[in-house]
Amino acid sequence: MNNLYPFVLEVFSNLNEKILIVGISTKKNNELYFNMLKNRFKNWKLKESAKNESFLIDYFLSKELTKKTPKNIIALGASFKTELKEGCSGGVIGDPHEESRSISESTEKLDNGLILKGLPGGPGIVLSGTFKEAEAIISSALTFDKSNSIKMMKKISQVARELEISHLIAVNDGSGYTDGVVLSLSPNEINIVSF
Repeated sequence: MNNLYPFVLEVFSNLNEKILIVGISTKKNNELYFNMLKNRFKNWKLKESAKNESFLIDYFLSKELTKKTPKNIIALGASFKTELKEGCSGGVIGDPHEESRSISESTEKLDNGLILKGLPGGPGIVLSGTFKEAEAIISSALTFDKSNSIKMMKKISQVARELEISHLIAVNDGSGYTDGVVLSLSPNEINIVSF
């Protein structure tokens, strides 16, 4: 797949909570969309009743993230940090034009041709590559403790480069016992951003 443009964006909720957004676009200039996301999340507040429910954190984050997503945004993910007493949550990734659902351990081809691979609790990746490459990348990430997310993302980018993956995004949960981190990789750039 040519003409893909990964991006990373930091936005803030109305309680000034940071949300890291990562995606892949078929257009180079997405400033209007980025401004729309910044304004949308400025008014977003996670419902109090959802703050300690792993599934609900991801559900509401995904719903807000994928509202009115332009067709040129073909993969989208986010990491969100909030207080969570047990487990981990606050990470979503996939095709923003498909129905949101919890990630499974299976590898799947998205409708747009990209490959999605993830694990509950993270990490999750979307890449232009093969099932085998996605599984190799996730396997390499599992050599690190999930609380060491930056090292995990560095390993993901290293293995992706070794496999000659041209475009990839990755997300780790931002709440609970994990550190929120996102990664975007293109032929000319690797961008890792954390809380």
